[in-house]
Amino acid sequence: MRIPYSEEYDPPAPVVEVVVRSPRGKSVRLWALLDSGADITVFPRELLDELGLIPGSTVLVKGYDGSTEEHYSYFIEVEVEGVMRSLVEAVAGEDMLLGRNFLNGLNVTLRGKDLEAELIDP
Repeated sequence: MRIPYSEEYDPPAPVVEVVVRSPRGKSVRLWALLDSGADITVFPRELLDELGLIPGSTVLVKGYDGSTEEHYSYFIEVEVEGVMRSLVEAVAGEDMLLGRNFLNGLNVTLRGKDLEAELIDP
């Protein structure tokens, strides 16, 4: 699947519509940034209550500034253009980011010159 970059970012960035589901089956549709620099997937904090998520574990999260903090992690299901992955470990944050723990299950090609990304489920 080919995904156009979003012009809402400067410079433009690869963003895709996703469906996030809780283990209880509640779901939310939102936009996610493909973030190959993120080790783990991140979802907006406000989804904790909306999806009724409960912590599954704790993980150490290292920020881009080098700081390290312990965060609760949650297991969610993520669907992108018909590609579904269950038990994706994620932490709560500001935005929806698809990290490498999700992206490494796909072949991802960033075509910056063409302002598009390609995701292939091998």
